[in-house]
Amino acid sequence: AAPGTTAPSQGDKEKPDEPLSGRKKDYYTFLLLGKDTSSGSTDTIILVSYDVPNQQVNMMSIPRDTAVNVPWTVKKINSVYSAKESSGGGLENLKKQVACLTGVMPDRYVVIEWKAVGEIVDAVDGVEFDVPRNMNYDDDYQNLHIHLNKGMQHLNAEQAMAMLRYRNDNGYKAGYNDTGRMNTQRDFLKAMAKEVLQLKNMTKIGEFINIFMDNVETDLKVSELTWFASKALSVDLETMQSSTLPYIDVGKYRGGDYLFPNGEEIVPLVNEQFNPYNREVTADALGPQVVDNLFITRHIVREYGTAAYNCSKMNQISALEPGVMAKTGMETAEIVKGVVEQTSPDALIVIDALAARSVRRLNRTIQITNTGIQPGSGVGNHRNALTQESLGVPVIAIGIPT
Repeated sequence: AAPGTTAPSQGDKEKPDEPLSGRKKDYYTFLLLGKDTSSGSTDTIILVSYDVPNQQVNMMSIPRDTAVNVPWTVKKINSVYSAKESSGGGLENLKKQVACLTGVMPDRYVVIEWKAVGEIVDAVDGVEFDVPRNMNYDDDYQNLHIHLNKGMQHLNAEQAMAMLRYRNDNGYKAGYNDTGRMNTQRDFLKAMAKEVLQLKNMTKIGEFINIFMDNVETDLKVSELTWFASKALSVDLETMQSSTLPYIDVGKYRGGDYLFPNGEEIVPLVNEQFNPYNREVTADALGPQVVDNLFITRHIVREYGTAAYNCSKMNQISALEPGVMAKTGMETAEIVKGVVEQTSPDALIVIDALAARSVRRLNRTIQITNTGIQPGSGVGNHRNALTQESLGVPVIAIGIPT
């Protein structure tokens, strides 16, 4: 935002646009990024959920060393933001990587310069915080001197900024480093939010918004930010859940320290605290992800005509995610055949996951054919095919390596 942005009056509140259908009402997700000014990497990555009707806020930190599938050498999630967009980097591709890890595509993003945190700490006259360990670090070159004792204390802006930058003592002390710093940053943001939302600071909301907008890159409009701020006044931050993306520490991999996402633990955590959809996130969420991002028109055109879209001709598009037979008791071919008989489409596009022989094929290749597909046909499985012969309409099949 441009410097000098003025905070809106209490009347200038605008509820954000409703996301795509299939969502819980007024349930929003945000990607909060803390940028390293020296490298341009995002050393702080936090997925935030805000369930407005239930006034519940949750935060999940994603470790910077989390492994992701990217075409460059350092395959860590913190390298995505600063990479070239044409190579799979940049903000939008970072959001997609978070969606691949969690099954949740963030609705909004906030890229914050940490100096904004210092200015807000100043504005609230300091923040009470339990410093997790003794911190002693000196770097004359950066004019950086950190000396804090472990325990609960009232931190001013300078002390808070020093704590947020700390990784280890000069003599190196194991057990903290990047993971410890990530947890401290997340917990301090929570403590600062509690201070900001205290009744005594309500008259400073405009000042807080000005500081925020002057020091962040975000797709939130000021009026939307004000709407969220007005709703957040009722949040009980004591109920906020803080977590870290579950991972498997594989140690050294290709010369670097990597953390591999633990899908078995990620799925239940996301469904409990971060899921904005009217369905459960699953480990294989290809179908729901596709349907959530389609522009469905058939029901509108049938009811209101093409004039509803201000055009003379509009394709009628409908979609379904049949699920797996273990849950439905029906083969995909049985479900699709019934739908085809009732809706009489001109053509059918079917999308399914393919078991890839190599990770090099992930996010790089797709398979397209007009000969149909046999969904769910793994080793020892025999499933009915979706083809023009079996359904009576042309079938375009797209296979996505997973």
